[in-house]
Amino acid sequence: MRMFRIKRGIRFNSKDGQLWSVDRILVTGKILLITEQGQVETLSRRELLRRWLDEDWSFDQSCLPAIADRVITATARDLSSYAKEELHQAEERFAYIAPFVDQRRVTNADFTDHAKVLSYARSSRTPCLKTLRRWLVRYKIGRDITALIDRKSARGLDSRPEVERLFE
Repeated sequence: MRMFRIKRGIRFNSKDGQLWSVDRILVTGKILLITEQGQVETLSRRELLRRWLDEDWSFDQSCLPAIADRVITATARDLSSYAKEELHQAEERFAYIAPFVDQRRVTNADFTDHAKVLSYARSSRTPCLKTLRRWLVRYKIGRDITALIDRKSARGLDSRPEVERLFE
């Protein structure tokens, strides 16, 4: 899996064969893209990621050596490196969003209805709509079930006895 940060020099191939390069990021936050023929287009980050997620545009990996100092490449962790509880949590979260992964638009009613049915079957609490949408976005961006695992950095430091003894 390759993750990229939008920087000057990154290129995308469109379905019609045009090569789009990020020229600059404007003050408004919009991204100015230009083709080799001089055609200009301004997109928001959301619009650019939507084209990439919909596979209308693909990331041109030939630009990586030219901008190696500006690109961060991430490799997905092996599932065996996660704790069983974390994987179980990710699988439960995926069950809530699984029917909607391939859909472009999902209504609030569809989300809540599916979540209520699933929660009733599992006799658990129904996640709120905002949480379900956050899980769906994280899955679509990460394209991996590990995107649904809570990030440890967001939880703060672990308070383990051996760590506390070390600092005392």
